[in-house]
Amino acid sequence: FLSTGIVFCQTELGFDFDYARFKYDSNSVYLEFYYSLNSKDMVMNKYENGKMSEAIVHIEMKNSLVDSFFINKDYKIQNIITENDSSNGQAGLTGVFGFPIPKGKYSLLVKTWDANNPSFSKTIKENVEIQPYDNKFEISDIELASNIKKDNVDAKSLFYKNTYEVIPNPSMLYSKQTPIAFYYAELYNLTDSSEATDFTLQKTLFNSAGVSVFKNSRIIKQIKNSIVEVGTVNLAKYA
Repeated sequence: FLSTGIVFCQTELGFDFDYARFKYDSNSVYLEFYYSLNSKDMVMNKYENGKMSEAIVHIEMKNSLVDSFFINKDYKIQNIITENDSSNGQAGLTGVFGFPIPKGKYSLLVKTWDANNPSFSKTIKENVEIQPYDNKFEISDIELASNIKKDNVDAKSLFYKNTYEVIPNPSMLYSKQTPIAFYYAELYNLTDSSEATDFTLQKTLFNSAGVSVFKNSRIIKQIKNSIVEVGTVNLAKYA
């Protein structure tokens, strides 16, 4: 096919969203929402010594059994680009929201739109089940990340938890330019066993056909009731 100089405009807002569930108490879990926003093609207005785009993130979380909202909130995301910003705002913005959520089955709706052009939007729908981590030997959801820092971390960072700074990757996309998949998870109730046996933690990577392409394991002793599991997988060696 020969190019004739046609320019295709983006028709959907560049917005990605993910979530992970972690232990909170016997009745609830702590649900973290991760987002990334690319302001490309958004309306930019003048702002002091630069320009600014603005998006609205609307989150609805409704209890499916009683048909009532547990979350019904709007969040404002502003991307300010100064005159000296060489990226022109293309680096994108990443953030996180978190809520304790009681046990139940929920429908989740996330809609994001350009505040200056509401038709430029994206909507994501999910069904989420909240089950407290009160059984033996449990593991949280796996949070995929673009980077995890252990040294020189900022304890006041939005992404700080359990001595780590975990920068989420809501797109869940890795490439030749960014082939390292960082991951974070939490293991619970490891000393609730009546037998003082060790645990085996096995990690497996599957390809799109469901075939295991990577596997390793390690022994975990029953010393602490809860531990954090972080690591990386270099995806450059896989198709």
